[in-house]
Amino acid sequence: MRHIYDFLRYKNVGYFFGLLAFLLTIAQGIVYMYVPDSIFNIQVVFLCLVGAGLFHLFSLFPKTAVLGPVFLMVCDFLCICAFASADGIIDYLSTAFFSGFSFEALFSLDQPVYLSIIFFIVSFILSSIAMYLPQTRRTLGEKRFDRLVDNLNRGGKA
Repeated sequence: MRHIYDFLRYKNVGYFFGLLAFLLTIAQGIVYMYVPDSIFNIQVVFLCLVGAGLFHLFSLFPKTAVLGPVFLMVCDFLCICAFASADGIIDYLSTAFFSGFSFEALFSLDQPVYLSIIFFIVSFILSSIAMYLPQTRRTLGEKRFDRLVDNLNRGGKA
């Protein structure tokens, strides 16, 4: 339990935005497996797993934590592209939105389809936001070292 506390204590707000995007990426991978077979693309599930795995791997270490949301954002974007490139997606969406786009038409789609679309968009936005926010906090030792270096640069004593 102490290791988890120490891990989360040095994380900053960017990590938690990325964590929300990570959870949505996992959820979209699970929900997407239930879309109709005519619009299913296995690349979407694969990219969800790759993005979530890379985010988790890079977020473990403070030096590479800034790369976690970047890889998650790229994989989320590629998931959207793979979803749009499925074989039957044009026929499926053209029949659903034949009379024009509306929220009624969007929510009349199969539940896994519109949940996947919403999860794709929200996880991409959250990972994009997390990419620009700081991922880790500086430790007390790092702050003291920075003060020491600043003091030495100004001609002071160590």
